Amino acid sequence: MKKILSFAAMALLVSASASAYSFKSGSLCYYIVSGTNTVLVTYEKWSNPSYNNLSGPITIPQTVSNGGKTYTVVGVDRNTFKGCSITSCSIPSTVQSIGAEAFCQCRSLTSVNIPDGVTVIKEYCFSSCSSLKSIVIPNSVTKIEDIAFRDCSSLESVTMSDNVTSVGMDAFDNCNALSTIRIPASVTNIGQTAFSSSSLVMIKSEIQDPSQVQINSWAFMTVNKQTCRLVVPTGTVEAYKAAPVWKDFMNISDHENPDPTPDPTFTRYDANGVGYAFEYGGNGTSNLCDNDAATKFYGTAGNCWFVMQASKEVAVKQYTLVTADDSRENYDRALRSWKLQGSNDFENWTDIDVRKDYPMPFMNKSEVVIPVNDTKKYRYFKFVCQAGSSNNVQLSEVWINKQNHDWRAGEIVIDPTCGKEGVKTFECPDCHAYKYEFIKPTEYHNYVNGTCSVCGLEFGEMRLIYSAQDFTHYVKALHQYRNSNQTWPAAPEGWSNPNFNESNWIDLPLPTASPGHSEGPFESLHYNSVWYDEYNSYLMRFPVYLSRITSGAEFTLRYVHDDNMKVYVNGQEVINLDGWSQTPTGCTWASCSSTSSIPASAFKVGKNVVAVYMQQNWGGSYFDCELTATGVTPATALKGDVNGDGKVNVTDVTALVNMILGVIPKDEVGADVNGDGKVNVSDVTALVNIILGVN
Repeated sequence: MKKILSFAAMALLVSASASAYSFKSGSLCYYIVSGTNTVLVTYEKWSNPSYNNLSGPITIPQTVSNGGKTYTVVGVDRNTFKGCSITSCSIPSTVQSIGAEAFCQCRSLTSVNIPDGVTVIKEYCFSSCSSLKSIVIPNSVTKIEDIAFRDCSSLESVTMSDNVTSVGMDAFDNCNALSTIRIPASVTNIGQTAFSSSSLVMIKSEIQDPSQVQINSWAFMTVNKQTCRLVVPTGTVEAYKAAPVWKDFMNISDHENPDPTPDPTFTRYDANGVGYAFEYGGNGTSNLCDNDAATKFYGTAGNCWFVMQASKEVAVKQYTLVTADDSRENYDRALRSWKLQGSNDFENWTDIDVRKDYPMPFMNKSEVVIPVNDTKKYRYFKFVCQAGSSNNVQLSEVWINKQNHDWRAGEIVIDPTCGKEGVKTFECPDCHAYKYEFIKPTEYHNYVNGTCSVCGLEFGEMRLIYSAQDFTHYVKALHQYRNSNQTWPAAPEGWSNPNFNESNWIDLPLPTASPGHSEGPFESLHYNSVWYDEYNSYLMRFPVYLSRITSGAEFTLRYVHDDNMKVYVNGQEVINLDGWSQTPTGCTWASCSSTSSIPASAFKVGKNVVAVYMQQNWGGSYFDCELTATGVTPATALKGDVNGDGKVNVTDVTALVNMILGVIPKDEVGADVNGDGKVNVSDVTALVNIILGVN
């Protein structure tokens, strides 16, 4: 009988504590510390896995009032936010304790501050906070308990307390976005799998005598001890090489920056014969410099970085990223933001090129050439991925400057029809990279009652710009973000004119859409690149060549747009749309798209440029378009047609000379007649030879 009563009393006690908060203020519950004017933030009810129905950003106040009395908030109780969908938490300086599992399984939590005054990071405190990217452990903390940060898979940065003495079991286990960790000199105990993270490439230990540290033999279990660098205090290298556990590291040094390999194996050569060799980097990044597009790096964005050495100092005019072998199937692994740096001393790095929110194409083993035209020469180069479409990213190669390829024809992956371009692949047998070639649509239609049953065009109608619903379609584009004063940046002067120099613009794969577009009105539409963020815009240019325009010609632009859009033909504004495109959820290309007529007078025989300004203010974004016409005859670009009038004659020589002299804007594409990547007097000679019929 006594046992039954004891069990019943215990059950009542648990039941009472499960909802025993003293009062609620705003969205937070508080427990009054008995006999004091202090409170702990606590949970409202026991409801595993979510102990509070809270989401979004949370701010804990320093003081809170109830019943005419003011209380100081001094702690966060055990389990308080466990499993909640909070995104951030601001904790006041009055808080001196955070309970076990307080933020456990807060998978949407991206940022939280630990106040200076907290002395212990309790067990499971931040475990499985899979969106948390960085944490600062203040100097007041002396102990990190078991499993405190385990499975924080996005954690890239840890600022460690200089006074912590103990790091418990699994404390940073499986934090596989973490590339570097610092272990302060104060540490005397390291538990099992405390730093077991496969992404670690550098461990900075400030412990002077490793033999005095109580360390579990599995403390660094999944760390690659062949490649991870262990940096130790000056004069302690031999002590670490003799100490249990520490001695398992193959690369122990007392200086942070490694020495370059004196005689590296160069695995890739550019078109000018300069060789490049992998030095060191994150796990798996040696595949980024092995001259094989069939191998790739796949892992966390934080681990996607590496250093390469060139055979001599070289200026970067361009560099190439090669997508992975399954990029089309795994478009969520695309790179988003990165930087390329250069150095001549292997220690001090200078930014050569920085890209934010780049629309990487979802095409397998495809070269993405980034123009730079830098002038300073460097011997060493560092590529650093700063963000991906998701936590994991993939890439197969990074090459410096122009490359040589021996392209061999491969399979036709998309057959051309009267309604779409075909696509053929070419593969380089040396590096296994792919090149994609568009095949002109067929000339034949299957008309039924005057309408083609395949492409839907009426008799006499033809497409001049094809939509990219079936495969990647590239345009030249410039990406701009809105200014901080909420004004939009000015477009480059003359950007919509045919002879504008677009050589430094990106190759944008269409259609483009925001990552979350599947939840909005465009969910049924295919897309080939990602349009990131709000309050930004794209300027796009499409070339259209015509050899004949009849008096009754008609032009129609079909498009899906988001927010504001302007369309120009040869510099003349022909369409101006203001506001969100009112499209239904789950729409198709047919149901989402709108059409507008463009006056035939805007077009001319020869080269035309259709220019589109597309603005993204908020919400889901998407863009694709096609141009159809009747009463015209399309043409292809004429080599030597510098002025774009559809002919090659002495007027083109005059235009070319004026471009070289700077009298008129230079068209780097049209004016580069001999195709050597430069515009100079040698192009005049090549143009004259074309006019004279000299090979």
